[in-house]
Amino acid sequence: MNPTLHKLDPTGDTHLTLLNPNPPFAAYITLLENAMPQHNTPYEAWEANNNERRLWNAPVESQFNGSITGFIQMQLSSKHLQLAFDYFSKMMANKNWKESIPKDGFSFSATASGWNGEAFLTVMRILHAKTTMLPQIINLEMLAKVAVIIDYY
Repeated sequence: MNPTLHKLDPTGDTHLTLLNPNPPFAAYITLLENAMPQHNTPYEAWEANNNERRLWNAPVESQFNGSITGFIQMQLSSKHLQLAFDYFSKMMANKNWKESIPKDGFSFSATASGWNGEAFLTVMRILHAKTTMLPQIINLEMLAKVAVIIDYY
């Protein structure tokens, strides 16, 4: 089964692949079984606190096993990406980056990983002035996902 290629710019010269779309977003994970206070020995209290701290300091990959569960492909305009984001501007200007090497008929081939697919497509649609493809209303969580992507790039 071939994945869908979202052609946000039919004459676009950039191929972007979003790997591992839709990982958990701002998931609250806790090791505490009961929310009500209980009597613990000093050692039990110390152990519970350290287990909680270890979980929050764990790398993100270990929280959802880091496996690639799918991908989304997009055909984009490098000019739109360069004008909107310094990240892409620097990437495409530097010939030492692997993304700046032409591949598969595209001038640029980039990958991104771990973003929400719908939020990433929303950002790219806004960037390419495809506003008729945007929902009229989005919820707060989707707004947060879009804001995180924009802040990153």
